[in-house]
Amino acid sequence: MTFIILLLLIFSLLGINGHSDPYQIPDFSPFTIGTTTATIIPIFINENKLEKTFENIECVQKIIADIHENLDNLRINYKNFSSVISDQRKYTKMCSEYLSLKQNFNDCPKPLGFIYKNGIISFLEIVCRIKKDSIISNRECIIEMEASAFQSCQQACISQDYKGFDVLADVKNVELRCSVSSCISRCINEQIRECGDSKSLGQIYNEVSGAQMLLGVEQVYGASSKQTSTFVGFEKVPTACRRLILRSVIAAGNFESRSPISDSTTTKDITKSF
Repeated sequence: MTFIILLLLIFSLLGINGHSDPYQIPDFSPFTIGTTTATIIPIFINENKLEKTFENIECVQKIIADIHENLDNLRINYKNFSSVISDQRKYTKMCSEYLSLKQNFNDCPKPLGFIYKNGIISFLEIVCRIKKDSIISNRECIIEMEASAFQSCQQACISQDYKGFDVLADVKNVELRCSVSSCISRCINEQIRECGDSKSLGQIYNEVSGAQMLLGVEQVYGASSKQTSTFVGFEKVPTACRRLILRSVIAAGNFESRSPISDSTTTKDITKSF
C-alpha cells in the first residue's frame, strides 16, 4: 500500500512539473469506463429476444434529444455529479425542464411495466425525483465528500489487486477497469452516506455512477438503441459494470413511484427483470 501511494505521488509530481507522463493513472470515471467497455465488447443482437418496443423508438429518441439539448443549453456536465448540483439555480431549472419534457413520454406507447434503459433518463430520474430531497438537504456535504474522498478511494481501489502498471493501463482489460471504477463509486458512496440520513441517501452515488456509465455506453451505441438495450443485460459485460448500470436503470424504474433497489439486492435479483 505504501509503495502504491508513493508511486502515485511521484506520478502526480511529474505531471505538476509539466513533464510528459508515460505513467499517467487511467481515467476510471464511470462515463469513460462505459465508453471503453462498449467499444471493446461486441454486442450481438438477437432480434427474436428484443422487447416489442422499438416500433416507438423514434418517439422516445426525439424526446431524449430534446432533453440533451436542454442540458447543453444549460451547460450541464452530467459526467461530474458535483458540478450538476453545485449551482442551485441551474439544478432547479434543469429538473423543472426535465419534468416538463418527461410528460411527452406518455405519447410513446409502451408495454405495461416497461423500463427505460437510457442513461439520461436514469440520471435525471435519480437526481430530479428519487433523490432530489436528499440532494437538496445534503448538497454541500455531498460536494465536499466527493472531492475529498476521490483520491483516497482511487488509491485504495487500485491497490486492492495491483499487478503492475502495464496491467492497470491496459485499456482492453475491461474486467479490471470495471472493478476499479465500481470500487471507487462504492467507496465514495459510503462517505456520502455520512452526510445525513444514510437510509435516504442510500446508494445515491452508485446510482448516479451507473447512469453516467450508461451515458458512456450510449456514446458508442446511441441512446435507446437496440445495442444499448442489449448491453445493459449482456452477460459478457463485466459484472462490476453491469451491476452498476442495472442499479441505476432499476432505481429510475418505469417512471412510476417505486422504491430503489435495496442495499442487499444481489446481481441475480437485479437481472431477473432483464
